[in-house]
Amino acid sequence: MIQENDKALEKKDFELITSSFPDGIDYAFAYGSGVFSQEDEKKHTSTSTTKTAETIKTPENKNQPMIDLIFSVSDVEAWHEQNLKQNPEHYAFIPRFMGPKFISFIQEKGAGCYFNPMVSIDDKTVGSSSSSSSSSSPSS
Repeated sequence: MIQENDKALEKKDFELITSSFPDGIDYAFAYGSGVFSQEDEKKHTSTSTTKTAETIKTPENKNQPMIDLIFSVSDVEAWHEQNLKQNPEHYAFIPRFMGPKFISFIQEKGAGCYFNPMVSIDDKTVGSSSSSSSSSSPSS
């Protein structure tokens, strides 16, 4: 178990979620309200009209908190190429249309990671982010 409480992300759930992504992940970790219970979680989820950063209501997840994932990969472009083939619905239209070179360019020239929010995996809302595990910094 990732956290000792009733809202913890079970190790088997973490493994199930990460197994839905392509090989090539050097390491991964999860964080967010889907992993760590929030102190005021009951207050935020008490009404069906409340939307917060901790809880996102969609037809698939019915008010479940988001599980945020960070993946470190050695070859960013190759990983996105595989993920686009395996999970095209994880990407917005423009990155999906432009392809892995575009996504890796944005990732490397921007913040160093690329985030796909609000992905539904096995009835859980997941936000996944990839970053390069290479020790070299992006060139200018």
